[in-house]
Amino acid sequence: MKLSIPALLLACLSHLAVAASAVPATAVPVAPVAAGSAAEQSAIVAPSSSAQKLYSAAKNDLLQVRVLLKNGRTQSSVGSGFMIGTSDLVVTNYHVMSQIALEPDIYVGEFVDTNGQRGSVELLAVDVLHDLAVVRVSRKGTGFFQIPDQVA
Repeated sequence: MKLSIPALLLACLSHLAVAASAVPATAVPVAPVAAGSAAEQSAIVAPSSSAQKLYSAAKNDLLQVRVLLKNGRTQSSVGSGFMIGTSDLVVTNYHVMSQIALEPDIYVGEFVDTNGQRGSVELLAVDVLHDLAVVRVSRKGTGFFQIPDQVA
């Protein structure tokens, strides 16, 4: 049986999602803040330095994915996605793309990258159980996110 690239990608990601769900989450203690305090009202936790480094390294392969009404181009949903390798494929969530999957005559997709470039989104494959979707966009990734040839 020969699988298409989007189907193979979903199969790999679904396997990774199942494997990741088996790993216990580690609790991070959070210091309590008194209700109504100035700290609570203005506290925005800065990302860790490792998160900032990761974003800086990956930002050219990160996208905002939007679902719009075809009539009027009003935004219906928004989410994020990431480019796979140097291809034009993006992994996002099914719940973001579900309206296009269910009502393609009413909704259309677009992406916006971190440089402000916009383009259309073509829905290729979905995995409802694992909340994944693969879409095609009108640009190529830089290769930051790679899918392994084999999943253990």
